[in-house]
Amino acid sequence: MDLHRIINVAAAAAFTLALTSPAQANWQTLVNEDFSDDPVAAGRANVTGDDPNAASRFTHTGNGLTAGYNGAEPTALLNWDLGRTLTQDDTFGVSTTFSIDALNADAFGQLAFGFLNSVTTGTDRTSGIPGTDSFDLLSVDYYADDYLGTTVIPTDDGGDPSFLFPWGPASTLDSPLPEAATLTAELTYTAANQIAALQIFQDGSPITFNATAGTTIQTETGGAEFAVDAFSLTLWKDNWLAEGDTFTGDLTFSDLTVSTMIPEPHAAALLGLGATVLLGRRRGRRELHAVGG
Repeated sequence: MDLHRIINVAAAAAFTLALTSPAQANWQTLVNEDFSDDPVAAGRANVTGDDPNAASRFTHTGNGLTAGYNGAEPTALLNWDLGRTLTQDDTFGVSTTFSIDALNADAFGQLAFGFLNSVTTGTDRTSGIPGTDSFDLLSVDYYADDYLGTTVIPTDDGGDPSFLFPWGPASTLDSPLPEAATLTAELTYTAANQIAALQIFQDGSPITFNATAGTTIQTETGGAEFAVDAFSLTLWKDNWLAEGDTFTGDLTFSDLTVSTMIPEPHAAALLGLGATVLLGRRRGRRELHAVGG
């Protein structure tokens, strides 16, 4: 076993033990939504955005809630308050079960949901640089049939916004996500390695996205700062949508759980070990590049 393999195994073991052992870490549930009734009517969630008819785009039926995405319509957001602010220094995640229905896309748009800031995340997600004002955003973006991954837009630092997304082979889908199927998305941000990792499950098994990513698409944030205080179903207006183009689709959600890790001292030490190993691995790579050219 070569040195890089040993380092990878050590890092994985340190993180897995810290994140999964109840004796070393506690997870606090921030949102637990089963959609048994309308979360807006019950006061658990609220609708915001630019669309005066935004509430009508979130429809509760039975034990599910359908979000009607339409890139030609003004931005509409359905938000669950987390009760606290999470930053790049916290480890947290979301698991949500959903299905994709009635997707009609002849333009490049996204079906999206994720974490945002109720104050600093604006409603212009799609104008690009420098127009975007949707700072403090960490969301799953499915660019129908083509790309899938986690977008991170850091805190506003007074300059142009940064879009952190793993464009290229890592996020290019070999095949579209299945429609009319029960899917579960699990997005986890880990503070120690500053990576947002996304998996999608069908029938309990992770979907393989492509040969590069395998079953996990990762977005490296590089220490970028962000602060989020809500989870949201984000129906963005697509400012790049040309006249006559269409981007519509429904996502029906049947459960949603957001949680954050509260490490015990032993877990913090293990996470520190994992971070040290990862830093050592990156430093070793830099030194190898410096030697090898």
